[in-house]
Amino acid sequence: MEDPRHTGAGESGVDTIRGNIPMKTKHTAVWAIGATLLMAAAARAEAPKLELSDGKYPLWELRPLDRRVYVVSLDGVWKRPWVRGASYQLVVRFPDGTTYSHRPINDQLFAQGEMRFMVPEYLLLRTGAAKSGKLRFHVTERPTAGAKPEDMSNTVELNWPLKRPIGRRAPAVKSTVPVPIDAFSDEEAPPRKTEVAPPPPKKKVKDSPRP
Repeated sequence: MEDPRHTGAGESGVDTIRGNIPMKTKHTAVWAIGATLLMAAAARAEAPKLELSDGKYPLWELRPLDRRVYVVSLDGVWKRPWVRGASYQLVVRFPDGTTYSHRPINDQLFAQGEMRFMVPEYLLLRTGAAKSGKLRFHVTERPTAGAKPEDMSNTVELNWPLKRPIGRRAPAVKSTVPVPIDAFSDEEAPPRKTEVAPPPPKKKVKDSPRP
């Protein structure tokens, strides 16, 4: 006996069931959902693992071996966890294409989001950026020793020279843990005054009796 709910094939040749979605519509919906999931996965894959931003912090000046090195401090936000044991390089690209890379100055602070990019003065002079130029900063990651380094952050562009104060200490950034005011290291502790022991009291000499 023919099911009364069956309405037969329409002009489009698509069987429908009363109260249900046509089969073609079902296939279209499944395809749309699959495409959306694929696009979302691709977007997550293309999104940078580390997001850099410029907080316009003062420059930090270092002078190793009578050379001058400027340190540009950027804020870093990890969108995905960093890989323990992986190799990271902070890369500076100069206007003529020259690149300079180095390991994080402090691995623990790097993992917390402190991005300290070193800019040697001799490269600023050699590439002409000391007078005027644009520097680009980004971070690469190499998960294993034999792997190829890959860009894992966005790129921050800054016009050099930076019109910012220059200090001999690292400026605090967003991720910097504040240090209590009364906390001094052994090197930074104020010197104590030298205490001199008081001289011993003089003994009184008794007068000898006269004969």
